[in-house]
Amino acid sequence: AAMLFNSNSPEFRLSWTLIAGTALFSAAFFVFLIGYVWRAHRRPVVTGREDMEGATARVTEWADGEGAVWVHGERWQARGPRTLAAGDSARITALEGLTLIVTETAPGHDPQKG
Repeated sequence: AAMLFNSNSPEFRLSWTLIAGTALFSAAFFVFLIGYVWRAHRRPVVTGREDMEGATARVTEWADGEGAVWVHGERWQARGPRTLAAGDSARITALEGLTLIVTETAPGHDPQKG
């Protein structure tokens, strides 16, 4: 800005205070923005395959080692032990396409509490 308005006439000059204030505001804004992006980048993943593995699901339908489970507010097809029944809780161990692979959890485990 100082080079853009390098004039001897006082009407066409910018105050050094204005230039410094604008530069400091811009620098502070970018420091804040970089910090915000850095914190967002370090957060754990909360969607997708990474979040599903290890999550607890509630069995809604089950027969012969296959059925449906409810997890994260969604209904998913699942495969797992034949001993599961509707109402049981199950731990997701893997994903194969759009099918969850589940195992039994401890008796009395509430999937709503994690």
